[in-house]
Amino acid sequence: MQAAIDDVNAAGGVLGRKLTLVVRDDLSQPPKSIQNMSDLIDNEKVVAVFGPTNSGNALAWKQVPNQKKIPVIGTVGSGTAITYPVSAGADNYMFRISMVDRDQVAGLMAYVKKNPAVKNLGYLSETTGYGQGGLKDVQELGDLQGLKPVCNEKFGVNDTDMTSQLNKCKAAGVDTIVVWAQGTPLGQLMRSMEKINYFPLTLMTWAADNQSFYEAAGKTLAEKPIFMRTVTEERTPKQQKLYDRVAPKMTSASAFGFAAHSYDAVMVLASAIKQANSTDGIEDPRGA
Repeated sequence: MQAAIDDVNAAGGVLGRKLTLVVRDDLSQPPKSIQNMSDLIDNEKVVAVFGPTNSGNALAWKQVPNQKKIPVIGTVGSGTAITYPVSAGADNYMFRISMVDRDQVAGLMAYVKKNPAVKNLGYLSETTGYGQGGLKDVQELGDLQGLKPVCNEKFGVNDTDMTSQLNKCKAAGVDTIVVWAQGTPLGQLMRSMEKINYFPLTLMTWAADNQSFYEAAGKTLAEKPIFMRTVTEERTPKQQKLYDRVAPKMTSASAFGFAAHSYDAVMVLASAIKQANSTDGIEDPRGA
């Protein structure tokens, strides 16, 4: 994101002014995230917000920028409902340049449907807004594919032992599991599989591409699940140029997809402001 801001400013900025990034850490906690959003809009007077990384946090405060007509561009949070209007026909200032859970689910469930090795399907999800929103997509799109789980279990985002849930799936004969959770609990799930030596075919959200997943699961277990990503190691020349530029600041090569989304988000915002010739909120943000 800062790389994009540097590029925009080097080219003269936007409407004759330089872009400045104001950063707040929400600690992945909805109350803190709501507080940050109000502070950024009311006190810092920002013209737009990028983020958050946590889908549950975005769902907790999306009404705030919509009321105040401040555009938000998500670059990581993939919860399907983030960019839905607060109510039917309402103005919507929530945008994104990232994966959408429902699109991920569609791909994963199509894979399950076409895989002749799948006999008994199970669902696992964390109890957060992110996990349950993803589970809703999994159930709805699974139903459309004629897929019915024989096991449907939940776990807490801070749980470190999911052997109880896994043993229930194992007893039900589950050979394929679709999981929706954040990086760390996904890693703990893989550790739990190792504890009972039970490794069904496992399909996960793209949170399995996060550094937190690798740290929790370890290198060997992190190689087992199947998930989707928006940017692969086969990069275009422009992607490679950006990668070489930001790689020294990344803790993991897998973070590049999120970095690329963030770069693009800044460029989209800058172009939108130039096109509108203003940073003021408008009555129909999608008509700009």
